[in-house]
Amino acid sequence: MKKINSLSKAAENLEKKAHLIEEHLEEISDRINQIEKRIYDIRDKLSQKEVEVIETSRQIKELEHQLHEVRQKIKKHRKLIQQAETQREYERLVRERDKLVAKSTDLSDKIDSLKKKLKDLLFEEDKLFEEEEKLEKEREKLQKEYSYLLSRLQSILVRLNRKIEGFRELHRF
Repeated sequence: MKKINSLSKAAENLEKKAHLIEEHLEEISDRINQIEKRIYDIRDKLSQKEVEVIETSRQIKELEHQLHEVRQKIKKHRKLIQQAETQREYERLVRERDKLVAKSTDLSDKIDSLKKKLKDLLFEEDKLFEEEEKLEKEREKLQKEYSYLLSRLQSILVRLNRKIEGFRELHRF
């Protein structure tokens, strides 16, 4: 009878351990799922940032090309102004040059603004990459812990089965 009580108590303890480990495994699994969702969201944001970076870079190149063309026109107008034969022609060329200078300034400002935006986007991208890396490490750690606990649970279940078999053997006699 003592042997049966001892086996019964041991089996109950193993069942409690198994139940606790199962609960902990479920918690870890939930945390892993949350991390994977956050990683997915980060990767989605990174894809969006990548598109923004490409589009912003394209806009910068386009504006730089326009700025180059405007600066070439300004140089041409400066030469034409020096060669102007009448006061009227001189004034018209000066007005056109002034408009081109204003356009050049506007393009330069837009380029500077886009470069700042690009810098900010790249900074945000870096932060997202860092966060993703941190989450990947955390997920890996949790997966290792999950695997370890799963092997412990399997070990406990094997021991529990042995106790049950021992209990059955005692009941046969």
